[in-house]
Amino acid sequence: MIKIYLFMRTFYFISLILLFFSCKSNSVDSKTKSSNEVVSDSIPKIETPMIELIKGDTIDTLMSENKIYYVTQISDDYYDKANDKSLKTYKYPKDQEKIRINSDSIVIYAIDTTLVFRNEEGEENIADFTFKGLIPQTQFAIIDGMFWEWTESYLVGINNGQVYSIFNAPAISPDLKFIVSYNADLVAMMMSNGLQILKYENDSISIDFELEFYDWGPEEVKWENDSSLLIKRLWVDDEYRQSYDYAKMIIN
Repeated sequence: MIKIYLFMRTFYFISLILLFFSCKSNSVDSKTKSSNEVVSDSIPKIETPMIELIKGDTIDTLMSENKIYYVTQISDDYYDKANDKSLKTYKYPKDQEKIRINSDSIVIYAIDTTLVFRNEEGEENIADFTFKGLIPQTQFAIIDGMFWEWTESYLVGINNGQVYSIFNAPAISPDLKFIVSYNADLVAMMMSNGLQILKYENDSISIDFELEFYDWGPEEVKWENDSSLLIKRLWVDDEYRQSYDYAKMIIN
């Protein structure tokens, strides 16, 4: 009788011990699962709505400060058939009071200042300025500058006297909201090789995006519509052989 009693007592205590550790294990698993669920829920979701606006394969991502533009591939046939809807500049009459185009200089008489783009001749100090015209519906003129080993263009406010140095003569969006300046120089590498996107608003211009490239250069651009920019991209290999592909950027 005593042996049976001791056996039952021992069995009872062993059962209690096993039940205790079983509950503890379930409690740990529950806490671990709960903790994992909290960590998972706390991971921020990264959204890229720009991708939804573009059809086609993204072949490049252009980033400058807080701006991101996605570049997608298009065919040469698509590019060639697309009409260029860029706004064209128009010549300003030479006898106007605000602009004087002389044989040796271009003079802009702004409200509070006078700007003089003076031609120079010399062995290396060469400067030759050409008046290209006015941007439609604005008070900004485009002036090209040719120097010893490079060229540069300028947007000049004939009222406010603002002067913006840009890579090359610009392409203006049909709705006049954006001005794109571009230049390709992958061989001599004496000038900028990249894109500038300027925003026009309230008769003022500001730089919205600027980036220089090292593997390809924008040789030509077209505005397909108010927000779609088509780019003819120049590539140069190690043996200076040139090739092209074509791309689209959404500008907004």
